[in-house]
Amino acid sequence: MKAVELQLYLTMFAVLSLCSNAAGYTPYSFVPPRLPKPDFQFTFYMQSRNPLTLEAPSNSTQVGFGRGMFVFDNNFGSDEPVTSVGSNGVEWLWTGIFNDESGLGNSTLCFKGWNLELDSVTGTAELTLCGGTGLFKLARGYVQISAVVGATSASLRHDVSVFIKA
Repeated sequence: MKAVELQLYLTMFAVLSLCSNAAGYTPYSFVPPRLPKPDFQFTFYMQSRNPLTLEAPSNSTQVGFGRGMFVFDNNFGSDEPVTSVGSNGVEWLWTGIFNDESGLGNSTLCFKGWNLELDSVTGTAELTLCGGTGLFKLARGYVQISAVVGATSASLRHDVSVFIKA
């Protein structure tokens, strides 16, 4: 590049830079939206034989039961690495039916999601709440699931955040 061409190029670059800054141009930055405060937050435990309880021990107060399915997928024979989406994991699709002991008056919540495993940093997995009935009619939200392992039993802790559509 000749010296004159280089001088012209640098001058044009400087002029364009000044024009864009003078026009109020700001670089792109993404700020994720803040979640609103949930309408309901509560915790329950799912035991290995399907009841939902108030505490981790299986003999604690039963607050409901779950119905649905969990599909374990190990992609037998797949060439995909284990860390990629679509390999080893669990597809969750189930409904929690809460009894009067829970204070939720025969309401239901529907859970759906896919996860590879519990997150190695937080020790949790997240599922989507995709509706419900009773107090949770038209609900949306999420649940964080973590494993609770005792001396003789294991359960899944569900920390639920529910948003009710207005």
